[in-house]
Amino acid sequence: MSGGDGSGQIFLTSSPPPVRIALVLHVIEDALRSKELFAASSSLRKILKERLCPAIHKLMKSYGDRTTLGALMRVVVNLETLYFSDIVEDSEVILVGLVRMMETDASPASTKEVARAPSDLWRVLYPAGALSEIIQYGEGEILSRIIEVFELVEGATNIIGLSLEVSSKWLARPGVVCSRSIHHDTSTLLALIREKEGVDHALPTTMLGIMQGIVHFCSQSGFAEVAPEYWAKAIDALVVQVHRLVRDHSIAGLDDVLGLTKLLITGLEKAGMQELRMMMLSGLCRQAVSGLREPLASKMDPSVIKIYEAILGTLLIVGNQLNDAHWSTMFEALESLDWYSQESQMGPDEMKLKELLESLFSVTTQWPRESRASLIEGLIHGSRMQLESLARSSIGPLATRADPAGKVTVPNPGIRRSRRLFGLVRVHQVMSAWLTRKASDEPQNTGTVPSSLWQLLTGHLVSIGRISDEEEFRLEAITSLVNLSSLALGGNSGLSSSLIVSPINDILSGSYLDSNISALQGLHQLLESQGEFVKGDSSWTAVFQSLQMAVQNSDTSSAEPLVAVAFRSIQLIAGDFLPSLSVDTMRDWMKLL
Repeated sequence: MSGGDGSGQIFLTSSPPPVRIALVLHVIEDALRSKELFAASSSLRKILKERLCPAIHKLMKSYGDRTTLGALMRVVVNLETLYFSDIVEDSEVILVGLVRMMETDASPASTKEVARAPSDLWRVLYPAGALSEIIQYGEGEILSRIIEVFELVEGATNIIGLSLEVSSKWLARPGVVCSRSIHHDTSTLLALIREKEGVDHALPTTMLGIMQGIVHFCSQSGFAEVAPEYWAKAIDALVVQVHRLVRDHSIAGLDDVLGLTKLLITGLEKAGMQELRMMMLSGLCRQAVSGLREPLASKMDPSVIKIYEAILGTLLIVGNQLNDAHWSTMFEALESLDWYSQESQMGPDEMKLKELLESLFSVTTQWPRESRASLIEGLIHGSRMQLESLARSSIGPLATRADPAGKVTVPNPGIRRSRRLFGLVRVHQVMSAWLTRKASDEPQNTGTVPSSLWQLLTGHLVSIGRISDEEEFRLEAITSLVNLSSLALGGNSGLSSSLIVSPINDILSGSYLDSNISALQGLHQLLESQGEFVKGDSSWTAVFQSLQMAVQNSDTSSAEPLVAVAFRSIQLIAGDFLPSLSVDTMRDWMKLL
């Protein structure tokens, strides 16, 4: 290599002993470190590009011993990284050499040494744009060969992580045309993710990238016959990651997992693969349920709440497309979340539950009619079940006062349930149970019902009961409101009685006669069963306003039934509660006459 006569090239390509080749390459490697020398010598750059690189290619094809291959790889990396972005024209040969180097010695002891060359090579080849050509057009399915080698190397987590990173970056490149070998290769990588525990720490970034690639090219036309299996493997890998989050009670990587979930939801929807979409959601639900039901004595970590709040919040986004089984499983997870907050002695996390319900209610505004009906029925069903449970167990004052006159309305069994949203019953069972527990007379629960959560729930019911254009929905919402008000009013909830009864007043501001009659009848039931718990002038003022508003908002032809119900309530107040009213409140009562 001392001149331009080609002697260096002849020397390197004439089959000298491996030791001699390695020595020459070592000298070249040292020379490459002199950036000043190469920067100032265009002739030297020309020699390297025209003579050294072809010689290296031929050597890599001819020699399989580890020493020579390792030296060749280091020279190539130095050339590419420091000087020439286009100097390696035949990158496939280099990658073949890399595979041969790993095949030569794949023992655990040499793992670190083996990984060093791939690490540098990845950084060289990807920016140069060579990797996509290697993967797509490489002779002998190069990536598959690399994967096979990786599987032989115990604990080679860095190699696996690097291969995932390279694959994910390539898959996400715009304009990529996918071949069948790419589907096969990346499927193999996904299987590797699932099976190897040791690669957990390398997954958050690489998994996100590879899923982005999946969403990009699995939805392309022309590969319908292989896409379902490929999607299934991607989903399986994601569910395994959720399982590991649950198992370790760790929020590390949570944002990435949620990002992957949303990507898959979007991608599967675009690809029209609803069954696989349901499979993924069902798997996430199962992981949420099983994780929270495990013994938690040694791992009472508040981060668990964040994991499940986030996962369930994500699932709520597509709640109106779930079927019976998925809804049921999902709300078992929500029930488990509530259970966990008690068992771990962290106290009730009202804000988390409030945020979940807010998400639920915001989604319902876009649901079809039968879905909204299911929501209302779920509220009523949950309330009724809790009242029956309290009566059986004789817990606190609610056991004797909840339904003394048998006035709590049981939902009509003939109402058609939406099978897709059967699980909505479960979330409102949880909500009613939660309100009931806080409303019990146990000292630790006194005064723990947050007014914001109460207003959220009743506000949703009021909006349906007051303005819905369908009678069934209006009446079901009002019945549910009365039931939950009975729960809250009869216990030590800490909520003011005016806050509990005022939602009925809001319904009466509507223009539907049937709703106004139902709301006024519900108020009368509350006064009959729970009237002694209506305390303070503001509470009675709210009651009187409701009675007056019902009559004022009705025309002459429709006023009679409302006046009849209002008059019965006025008589009830006079007979049972008048002596306890203040002078001002009594004056308001007299105005009603």
